[in-house]
Amino acid sequence: MMKHILLAFIALFCCQPLLWGQQSYPNAVAGPEGIYVNCGNQIPRDFAYQIHRRASGAKAWEEKALISAENQFDRFFNKVKEANAHNPVYEFPADSIKMAVWGIINQYGNVDSIPLYGMLPMYREALGVTWYDATAEKGKRYEYKVVVLKANQKPTEQLVPAIKYPSARKMDYLIKTKEYEAQEERVNIVYTIGDRQDMYVAKIFRSYYLQSDFAPLTELVGFIGNDDGSFEAIAVDRSVLKKGIVLYYLQPYDVYGNPGQTSDTIRVTNLINKSETVLEGLKARGVENGIKLSWKFEKPEYLRSIDIYKSDEEKKEHDYLISVSPNDTCFIDEDVEPNIIYYYKVVINNAYGKSPQSVNVMGWLDGTKKASAPNDLKAEIGEGVVHLTWSKPDDDTKAYYILRSDADSVDLRQVGEAFVSDSVLVTYIDSVDNVNSTTLAYAVKSENSSFDISPLSDTVYVNPKRNINLSTPLNLNTTFLDGRVWVRWTTVDEVDDNVVGYRLERRVLSASETTDSVQFLPIETDKVLLNYYEDTEVKEGETYEYRVISRGLHGMESAPSVSSTCHVPVVKPISIHSLQVHKTTGGYQLAWEKTGQENIAGYNVYRVQENEPPKLLTTLKTDQTSYFDSVNSDETVYLYTVTCVGENNVESDIVYWMGAN
Repeated sequence: MMKHILLAFIALFCCQPLLWGQQSYPNAVAGPEGIYVNCGNQIPRDFAYQIHRRASGAKAWEEKALISAENQFDRFFNKVKEANAHNPVYEFPADSIKMAVWGIINQYGNVDSIPLYGMLPMYREALGVTWYDATAEKGKRYEYKVVVLKANQKPTEQLVPAIKYPSARKMDYLIKTKEYEAQEERVNIVYTIGDRQDMYVAKIFRSYYLQSDFAPLTELVGFIGNDDGSFEAIAVDRSVLKKGIVLYYLQPYDVYGNPGQTSDTIRVTNLINKSETVLEGLKARGVENGIKLSWKFEKPEYLRSIDIYKSDEEKKEHDYLISVSPNDTCFIDEDVEPNIIYYYKVVINNAYGKSPQSVNVMGWLDGTKKASAPNDLKAEIGEGVVHLTWSKPDDDTKAYYILRSDADSVDLRQVGEAFVSDSVLVTYIDSVDNVNSTTLAYAVKSENSSFDISPLSDTVYVNPKRNINLSTPLNLNTTFLDGRVWVRWTTVDEVDDNVVGYRLERRVLSASETTDSVQFLPIETDKVLLNYYEDTEVKEGETYEYRVISRGLHGMESAPSVSSTCHVPVVKPISIHSLQVHKTTGGYQLAWEKTGQENIAGYNVYRVQENEPPKLLTTLKTDQTSYFDSVNSDETVYLYTVTCVGENNVESDIVYWMGAN
């Protein structure tokens, strides 16, 4: 049975949008039988609006009206009554509220600011801001000119674009019948209004099937606004004849009386005896092969059949299921799934048509089937996500549970709520941007309509690709020792699981180039970098700058570390200290011990005498440790020294000179 409707109708004014403030003036609006010219929003109490009209294509204007506000109470409401005659969709005010209306209207100079009444054409005509053109020909286009006349001021005029009536477009307010109920004294109908737009009022139209045409009822249609912004229209027909088949539809109108698209037409059977719609003992319960629906009642007059309706949601509209014989007292619905609640209603068909639907009864079938694990689980990585796919294991599978573990735990834990999908090939996307692990394991369980949960599927493993910042290595320092540069840093992979390695980069700094013009280049090595590196590929006299970068999976890298520079010094040899010089016949014999220094290319032998610079006598290889200087002068004193020349072509300093023993 439909719930009892309280006829506490809310005045439509309270929820009607104020459209006037959204328009520019002057403007013209087509009505069903004429054209409304809205001259402005300022009420002409000390000036007037003059309206001119011409047919589209014509040159000459014809003055049609001179209007201003009615400032006397009786004349004002007489004017309201005249205006109401050509647009009766809104009600003429009762005498008891006229004085209140008059008081409200006279507080304002701008008609758009007047609450409730300022939007209604009948009041706007009486206030002198709107003129109704009742002489315009239907279907013919007209232009209008509005002139503002005010004492001691130059008239101003504005044009209104061409318009014709009636409007070719009917507004669709998406009105549908929500529910209806035939009672002994009345018929209650509720409509949903999907798109309110500029709808102002509605009327209910009624027809007796095969007996009369549709005609509007005098009963008011009430409106209710819902919390979600939608509206409902409520109509009550108290004058309907009993034991009849009645047709109804709802006709909406805008504020100008233009009709919109109507609702659907419903057919109502108005029964005299309420007991003919009541079934006693209507029950539903699960049996081995479905849900058994049973009932008992006294057979009403001329019973023809019983219709059964079904839904899987309590408040959802029920779908027709089947019609059974008047002699049947039960029906088994085999088209059901385990552990899902179904709702049933019945309708009696007799000589007067269909009764309203009965009360809801619910039933369900207990399920015992075991669920199977999902098949063919696969995982693919994306930026910040993991795409899981698997095959639906059974036809009655209703939901899935996704389980995941990371490198810190071997236990699979559920991700989110149950995932519902009817697809044969199921896809699930897991966001992993906030999952701090380089390796993830996934498995899936299924749940069937018997609420049984399957074992785990096969487990798959992935290395997720996430948009994260890797930790930068710390405390980079460099030292030159034993002919190589030692590079050391503090690792961060113990505190950042996403770091899987390091890359060392180097550049050579040159006095002739700016730092920014020299690029860092990776040091190629087959070694796994831990927290140090020995750079043996260095040259004496060069300055090197190093930096280290953390590396993650999928090409992720950290910001470079703070760099460290190291200068490789030039190695200068030591001169020979073991030189012996002996004077012999014909010259001087020089001898010395072979140097023990590494990377020595040879020796330079020098001689010096008074008042002359040192003279290079010869250059020898390192395996030569003697030299004979042929000189014949006995009066001259000669001194000798031997220097070492490195493979880097750097020569040792001359420390001392040696004369003959």
